[in-house]
Amino acid sequence: MSDEETYSVIFASLKHPLRRKILRILASGPKSFTDILQEIDIESAHLSYHLEGLGGLLKKTDESKYVLSDLGRAGLSLMTRIEEPVKLVSPAFLKTPQRLKIARLSLVALVVLGVILLGNGVFALSSTNVQKTTVQTNCDSDYMVFQPGRIYGCDGYIYSGDGIYGIEANFGVRDAYSRFPLIVRLLTPLLGGNYTNADYWNQSWYEWYRADQSLVPGIHEEFSLTLLAQGGSYKIISQSSFDHVHPSPGQVIGQFRPEGSLLLFQVAPDAGTANVTLSGFRAYKVEWFYFPQPDDAIKNSYFLLGSGLAIPSVGFLMGSRYLERPRKAGVRKPSLLVL
Repeated sequence: MSDEETYSVIFASLKHPLRRKILRILASGPKSFTDILQEIDIESAHLSYHLEGLGGLLKKTDESKYVLSDLGRAGLSLMTRIEEPVKLVSPAFLKTPQRLKIARLSLVALVVLGVILLGNGVFALSSTNVQKTTVQTNCDSDYMVFQPGRIYGCDGYIYSGDGIYGIEANFGVRDAYSRFPLIVRLLTPLLGGNYTNADYWNQSWYEWYRADQSLVPGIHEEFSLTLLAQGGSYKIISQSSFDHVHPSPGQVIGQFRPEGSLLLFQVAPDAGTANVTLSGFRAYKVEWFYFPQPDDAIKNSYFLLGSGLAIPSVGFLMGSRYLERPRKAGVRKPSLLVL
């Protein structure tokens, strides 16, 4: 049998876990078919199939018992060497048990420190930022009248730095309309200058225009916008209505500025010439919230430093179980597997 054929027979026989178990059972000596069946606890037909699959790794004695052949002992030896954990030789500075113990204790301390830094990196949020979290109602009324041709306003959110801002406007229209009768705009105004209401209206950067929403008396309509502000840039997170029944028709129409905001209202030109009256419990309400953003630089540094301390330390502690002192001269090395 050539070397290639020998390896092929061994590897084909060892690839199934039941066949490897049969080899372990026979490692202690000859076994009858019944002995193997009792130890492996499978059906007899199943066992016969696997015994035939082991082929040249087994042979029978004169008493019809199964034993390992020379090829079977070689296969068992190879299997045992693969399954045994690899032992590493410890570095010179860890060659005594006392030094290894000190190293382990030091690395345990580094793991604890790394976990603390990781926790700070994941959950970093300063107490100052927590105190800046804001939820506020700027307008809250059970009755309000909007006249055509006029612009009305309510304070929006107060800009408090980078973070998540959200604003919600609630309307309870008294009369029925074929469409939502108001145009609602969000403004971050230019500072300084003598601006008229019309100027502010034209400086708006976001607009809700609910032309496709017909209203029946007393039904509330709520618009909301949530955004992440970072310096002079922003990212819209949500534009849906508060109850998520329908998506907001809002759209960006101008420039966002990292300033405080105003919410402006005007009767839509095509909604008619009559006044638009809001009435009912909290028929006209504007609320906003602000959640500050933690310092990403500090958060990332904690995370990276914690990972750099904890992960290698844990790896060394787990691997140190297999460290041993270098072999002394004269100790016989295991013989090579000869097939």
